[in-house]
Amino acid sequence: MKDSKLFTFKDSISALVPPVVRGHLNYLPVWREWEEVVGHETALNAWPHHIDSKGVLFVVVSDSIWMQQLSFQRHVLLNLLNQRLQARKLKDIRMFLGNVLATRRVCGESGRTIGHKRPLTVNVTEELEKRADALVEPIADEELKGLVKQLYIISEATR
Repeated sequence: MKDSKLFTFKDSISALVPPVVRGHLNYLPVWREWEEVVGHETALNAWPHHIDSKGVLFVVVSDSIWMQQLSFQRHVLLNLLNQRLQARKLKDIRMFLGNVLATRRVCGESGRTIGHKRPLTVNVTEELEKRADALVEPIADEELKGLVKQLYIISEATR
């Protein structure tokens, strides 16, 4: 009985994760720690878009200059990101031109933990905070607890 409740809970969590990230929960540190790994200026001009089934990270970049710069640093970035991943490892990084700001909005912001240096951009009421705390109370893993809480708060506050 306990397993079926856990499965239902995981399904609920999965529904809160943006489609671009869904299926890559083991890769969440890529989005959550990208800015820390590459630096603020680079993060404004390059952001992880998706990871394919072979473990290739696709990064959207603002222009060809940033694409060239990141291609020179590709192996260093790959090593730094893989050090932060505990389960699956990235095999390669590829860049393509696109709208970095839009990509950050869609797949980057929800990957951040509550304790991240940047504040959440939603209005969090005391009542919402209490509901979120009650939801995540049974979760033992603190990192997962923080992620679920953040996803729940963002989901509820942006409705």
